[in-house]
Amino acid sequence: MDGPHVNWKVFELLQKEMQKQADKSLLNIGSCGLHVLHNAFRDGCKATGWDIEHILSSLYWLFHDCPARREDFVTATGCNTVMLKFCRVRWIENVTVSDRALKFWPYVTTYVELVNKGDLPDPKVKSFEAVKKSSKDPLFIPKVMIFNSIAREIKPFLTLYQTDKPMLPFFSEDLFQLMKGLMGRFFKEEPMKEATTVLKLLHIPLQDSSIHKDATKINLGFSAETCLKQLRSINKVSERQALELRMECKTFLIKLLEKLQNKAPVNQQLVRSMRCLDPRYMAESKEVCLAQMKRILHHLVGANHVEESVCDDILREFSEFCDFAALQANFREFEPITDRVDTLLHSTMGANKAFSKVWHVVKMLLVLSHGQASVERGFSINKELIVENQKEASLVAQRLIVGHIKAVGGVTNVQLTKELLISVSGARQRYHSYLDDQKRANAKEKGVQKRKALADELDELKKKRARVQNDIGELEKSADEYADKAESSGKLTFITKSNSLRRTAKEKKASLQDLEKEIDEKLAEMKR
Repeated sequence: MDGPHVNWKVFELLQKEMQKQADKSLLNIGSCGLHVLHNAFRDGCKATGWDIEHILSSLYWLFHDCPARREDFVTATGCNTVMLKFCRVRWIENVTVSDRALKFWPYVTTYVELVNKGDLPDPKVKSFEAVKKSSKDPLFIPKVMIFNSIAREIKPFLTLYQTDKPMLPFFSEDLFQLMKGLMGRFFKEEPMKEATTVLKLLHIPLQDSSIHKDATKINLGFSAETCLKQLRSINKVSERQALELRMECKTFLIKLLEKLQNKAPVNQQLVRSMRCLDPRYMAESKEVCLAQMKRILHHLVGANHVEESVCDDILREFSEFCDFAALQANFREFEPITDRVDTLLHSTMGANKAFSKVWHVVKMLLVLSHGQASVERGFSINKELIVENQKEASLVAQRLIVGHIKAVGGVTNVQLTKELLISVSGARQRYHSYLDDQKRANAKEKGVQKRKALADELDELKKKRARVQNDIGELEKSADEYADKAESSGKLTFITKSNSLRRTAKEKKASLQDLEKEIDEKLAEMKR
């Protein structure tokens, strides 16, 4: 079990043991920032009462376990799209699930209407009841769009920090930008301008309505705003309902941000001070970096990891290193997505004996982890197992087999009829026939792609030909004008210019002929 209470208890016990045996303390940088953000998003969504989790899960299970129901749905709606599974553990991973639900929903409402009319069998399962209830809610689609919009804003942060690289030097600033962006959806501009640091952002009273925007100006996201406007224009949604949706969106954001304010690692001063190891910050803000390094040294001295007597030497070396960093392009142009801060600092600071004391401190700091990405690799492997290891045809076939076995009451009740035996004996032949069909389809696709590439090249050549023809026309026109001027004024310089333009036009004509040949070759290739 890795619940937070268990983790903090282990930390407490280990802290006591460290102090007892080594007279040192562990450095506390808070709980896993990735888990905190995931859970904050989940709590925000649940605070709205929209029940997105249950509805998206019901959409998946409604057709997943019943091939007959799936067949009815496809026949009635003509939709072959398969709903994706909602992940209850990694909520931000559900961006693709909500995308699929938005495309899937119009066909689902058609299916529900046909069931209500009696044209299709009533499933009589809980998942259908949940979907049926949601189909009556005109604001369901905007709600999913808001869910999707906020999840998309958070996902890049979590994706970036799913890595083994030391990322704590960038954590504070990245989370600051993320929180500020989310607050900007419903906060006025004045408090946002005043919140210039992470610490100020953490102390903003989120429930203070006096600093909130007017409810009509709350940012729901582009898609949700457009959809809500369309629903209002056709009178499917009243002004009151639209206003309530905006207030629920604000509740979502406030709950999410409150969790980050209370639980995020940036509440720890050590995490905020780690920004002094950001190469870009070293090169640009020496004085701020020195102040942050001084605060880090206070923590290290208090934990008995560094002796107080060497702190002045460490600060002096760090100051000199910041001066060195300001002159280096690789510090100013550092990119956390592709570069490694430990590699850069080792090759510059660690390789130079003049910075040996500060390097000893930096090594300790770079060991600190921004989260549990190394332990819990990836968001969810379930989707990858289904998509990568099994084709859709295999999944459908397996579901049909399972459905039949359940219908007859077990494997032992399956009748081995003559038709079944004939089908099994011809399975290998059908498999090879399927592979041949796939090869033909792939060859056809390659032919289409090649033809498209040739068509694009041909269009480009024709455009180039038109430009050359235009240039030739302009050159000849200018040459004629200079010739007329020479005739009227008697100046030979105009003749020289005219002849020069005619020679250029002649060269252009030669290149035009080459273009014509190339176009003819491409046309012949397309015919073949």
